[in-house]
Formats: sequence, C-alpha cells, structure tokens
Amino acid sequence: MRKLARWLAVAATLVVASLAIASAAAAPNPRLEVRISTSLAVTTVEQMTGSRDLKVTGPFTAVDHRFYTLDGKQVHANVDAFTGQVRTLVLLDKVPTGASVRISMAQAKAAAARFLRDQRIGTHGLTAGGRLIDHGSMQEFLITYGRRVNGALVPDTRSVSVNPETGDVFGITNFSQPYADPPRPSIGLDRASDMGARSAGMTGAELKHSDLVVTFDAAGHQLLVWRLEFYNGTAAAAVQVDALTGAAVVLGRG
Repeated sequence: MRKLARWLAVAATLVVASLAIASAAAAPNPRLEVRISTSLAVTTVEQMTGSRDLKVTGPFTAVDHRFYTLDGKQVHANVDAFTGQVRTLVLLDKVPTGASVRISMAQAKAAAARFLRDQRIGTHGLTAGGRLIDHGSMQEFLITYGRRVNGALVPDTRSVSVNPETGDVFGITNFSQPYADPPRPSIGLDRASDMGARSAGMTGAELKHSDLVVTFDAAGHQLLVWRLEFYNGTAAAAVQVDALTGAAVVLGRG
C-alpha cells in the first residue's frame, strides 16, 4: 500500500514539477534556500491531516526547489522548504483498495473542490478538469486545476486524487511559481513520445497520459517539457522530454 501511494504521489506531481534529484552544487537558485523549519513543516501537515505521529526528513534538493518529507502511519507529504507550501500529500488510509467506480466524475469534482476549500487552497482563475485513471488493481479520479499559455500548462496548478469507491480525497499536489510565457514546442508529441519510450526502455508501451508543461531546472531556468506516462501491462514509467531540445529524463517507475 505504501509503495503504491508513493508511486501515486510521484505520478500526480508530474502535473506540476519534477521530483528528480539535482546536484546541491548547481548554480544558485533562490528557491533552493531553506526558510521553513522542520517544526513548522510538521505543524502545517498536522493541521491539514490531524496526524500526530509525523517524522520529518530533509530538506532534500529537487530540480527546482528543496523540500521536507513527512511520514506518519497514514500520511506521506512533501513540504516546500522555501515557501512552507504542502506540495504533495497522500492519505494512505483513503487510497482505493479495489477497482470499482461508485461515484460520478461530477461527484469527484465536488469532493475535490470541497477539500481545497476546507484547506483554504485557492483555485481562482484556474480551469478545472478531470480523468479516471486505471492503475490496474485500483482506479483514481484525478481532478486538476490549471491554466495554459500557448498550449502549455504553466506552474500554477492543483491536483486532487479522489477515491472512486468512497468519494474520499486521498492525495493532492499544490504548486505555484512565477513564470514567463512559454514559446511553442519545436518537438511535437509523437516525436517526444518515441524519445521518451526509448529512454525508459518502454518501446511499444502504451502512452497513458501526456502533457506540455512549463517547469524549471536546478538553476531556476524555465523549461518547456513533455510529461509522459507509459504502461506496458506490467510496469509503468514517467518520463520528461524537453520540447525544445529533446533531452529525456526518466522521472519514476512503478
């Protein structure tokens, strides 16, 4: 269950930011500064979840930020060490245990909106969308909120994972960062998909999801990338392909 929940957290985070680890010696990036203490990170997640058994590790360095990881018996979360924002949250006791779907997309969207409202996470000016994701042994309603410029999802996004069996929210991602309007991609989806599949050793696998996303490298430089999810029937891989240069990075496997 915990392994599955961690994979879901990585997959959801593809909507907003890479969790690929970067070198601590990279060029200076203000967002790599640690301004939030471990105790404040713990308090923030405690207030969201009611959990009182959290253990914190970090801060760790990711591509465009630093973050703490917090784990409890029923909670896994990442907290931005610069802003204090809870970037990802998984409620392990709410994760689906079967593949049945007992609520509608409309009900899932209502549950997501209610959770964000209760946590005072704003969505003003963002467009809501949703999809039902088949993970094989379980299903997930992923409700997303974002805005696009020149077809690319820019870094002002939220996503909420809703249990299709119960209607409970079991995960969120939450990210916002200043950005410049991106250019049009010079590498299209078909070519990026081929590059991504080869880099992950998933040639011939089904492309389960794709998106054009603005993100940032370790130095804080803005990138335009394709985020791709592949599944070959037994294994999954998440890959990022630069939409201007074609450079490919495997972000996670499950």
